[in-house]
Amino acid sequence: MKKLIIPALAVLLIACSNLKRNDSVKNAEQKNEAKIDDESVKQDIADFLVKIADARMMDSKEGQLAVTNGTTEEIRAYGKLMVTDQAKLLNEIKIIAAKRNIVLPTDISNDK
Repeated sequence: MKKLIIPALAVLLIACSNLKRNDSVKNAEQKNEAKIDDESVKQDIADFLVKIADARMMDSKEGQLAVTNGTTEEIRAYGKLMVTDQAKLLNEIKIIAAKRNIVLPTDISNDK
Protein backbone atom coordinates (compact mmCIF):
# COMPACT_ATOMS: atom_id res chain seq x y z
CA MET A 1 0.00 0.00 0.00
CA LYS A 2 2.81 2.45 0.88
CA LYS A 3 4.39 1.78 -2.51
CA LEU A 4 1.26 3.17 -4.21
CA ILE A 5 0.81 6.19 -1.94
CA ILE A 6 4.26 7.73 -2.49
CA PRO A 7 4.07 7.82 -6.34
CA ALA A 8 0.48 9.09 -6.13
CA LEU A 9 1.55 11.93 -3.83
CA ALA A 10 4.41 12.82 -6.17
CA VAL A 11 2.04 13.05 -9.13
CA LEU A 12 -0.39 15.14 -7.08
CA LEU A 13 2.35 17.56 -6.01
CA ILE A 14 3.56 17.99 -9.59
CA ALA A 15 0.01 18.61 -10.81
CA CYS A 16 -0.65 21.17 -8.08
CA SER A 17 2.56 23.06 -8.84
CA ASN A 18 1.37 23.51 -12.43
CA LEU A 19 -1.88 25.09 -11.21
CA LYS A 20 -0.06 28.18 -9.97
CA ARG A 21 -2.10 31.31 -10.57
CA ASN A 22 -1.19 33.56 -13.42
CA ASP A 23 1.55 36.00 -12.39
CA SER A 24 0.43 39.57 -13.06
CA VAL A 25 4.01 40.89 -12.91
CA LYS A 26 5.23 38.41 -15.53
CA ASN A 27 2.26 39.29 -17.76
CA ALA A 28 3.08 43.01 -17.51
CA GLU A 29 6.74 42.32 -18.28
CA GLN A 30 5.79 40.31 -21.36
CA LYS A 31 3.50 43.06 -22.65
CA ASN A 32 6.25 45.62 -22.11
CA GLU A 33 8.78 43.41 -23.95
CA ALA A 34 6.84 43.86 -27.20
CA LYS A 35 6.87 47.62 -26.73
CA ILE A 36 10.59 47.55 -25.94
CA ASP A 37 11.21 45.67 -29.17
CA ASP A 38 9.50 48.39 -31.18
CA GLU A 39 11.40 51.01 -29.11
CA SER A 40 8.31 52.77 -27.74
CA VAL A 41 9.34 51.83 -24.17
CA LYS A 42 12.73 51.85 -22.45
CA GLN A 43 13.63 48.56 -20.75
CA ASP A 44 15.16 49.96 -17.56
CA ILE A 45 12.25 52.32 -16.90
CA ALA A 46 9.65 49.62 -17.56
CA ASP A 47 11.46 47.14 -15.28
CA PHE A 48 11.75 49.71 -12.50
CA LEU A 49 8.09 50.77 -12.64
CA VAL A 50 6.86 47.16 -12.69
CA LYS A 51 9.04 46.29 -9.67
CA ILE A 52 8.01 49.29 -7.58
CA ALA A 53 4.33 48.79 -8.44
CA ASP A 54 4.64 45.18 -7.26
CA ALA A 55 6.32 46.33 -4.04
CA ARG A 56 3.67 49.00 -3.37
CA MET A 57 0.87 46.45 -3.81
CA MET A 58 2.63 44.07 -1.43
CA ASP A 59 3.04 46.81 1.18
CA SER A 60 -0.64 47.68 0.82
CA LYS A 61 -1.62 44.04 1.45
CA GLU A 62 0.64 44.01 4.50
CA GLY A 63 -1.15 47.11 5.76
CA GLN A 64 -4.50 45.44 5.21
CA LEU A 65 -3.33 42.47 7.25
CA ALA A 66 -2.23 44.81 10.04
CA VAL A 67 -5.67 46.43 10.03
CA THR A 68 -7.56 43.15 10.20
CA ASN A 69 -5.17 41.13 12.37
CA GLY A 70 -3.47 43.81 14.46
CA THR A 71 -3.41 43.04 18.17
CA THR A 72 -3.30 46.66 19.28
CA GLU A 73 -4.92 49.88 18.11
CA GLU A 74 -1.47 51.25 17.22
CA ILE A 75 -0.80 48.35 14.85
CA ARG A 76 -4.21 48.74 13.21
CA ALA A 77 -3.68 52.51 12.86
CA TYR A 78 -0.26 51.96 11.31
CA GLY A 79 -1.82 49.45 8.90
CA LYS A 80 -4.36 52.08 7.80
CA LEU A 81 -1.53 54.55 7.25
CA MET A 82 0.35 51.98 5.16
CA VAL A 83 -2.69 51.31 2.98
CA THR A 84 -3.29 55.03 2.42
CA ASP A 85 0.36 55.88 1.69
CA GLN A 86 0.90 52.92 -0.63
CA ALA A 87 -2.29 53.75 -2.56
CA LYS A 88 -1.01 57.31 -3.11
CA LEU A 89 2.37 56.05 -4.26
CA LEU A 90 0.81 53.48 -6.57
CA ASN A 91 -1.39 56.16 -8.14
CA GLU A 92 1.72 58.26 -8.86
CA ILE A 93 3.42 55.23 -10.41
CA LYS A 94 0.34 54.58 -12.59
CA ILE A 95 0.41 58.16 -13.87
CA ILE A 96 4.09 57.90 -14.80
CA ALA A 97 3.56 54.50 -16.44
CA ALA A 98 0.60 55.74 -18.46
CA LYS A 99 2.62 58.69 -19.79
CA ARG A 100 5.34 56.27 -20.90
CA ASN A 101 2.96 53.63 -22.31
CA ILE A 102 4.14 51.02 -19.76
CA VAL A 103 1.91 48.17 -18.60
CA LEU A 104 1.86 47.62 -14.83
CA PRO A 105 0.80 44.50 -12.94
CA THR A 106 -2.74 44.39 -11.57
CA ASP A 107 -1.85 42.23 -8.56
CA ILE A 108 1.24 41.28 -6.59
CA SER A 109 3.60 38.70 -8.03
CA ASN A 110 3.46 35.03 -7.11
CA ASP A 111 6.84 35.44 -5.42
CA LYS A 112 5.53 38.07 -3.06
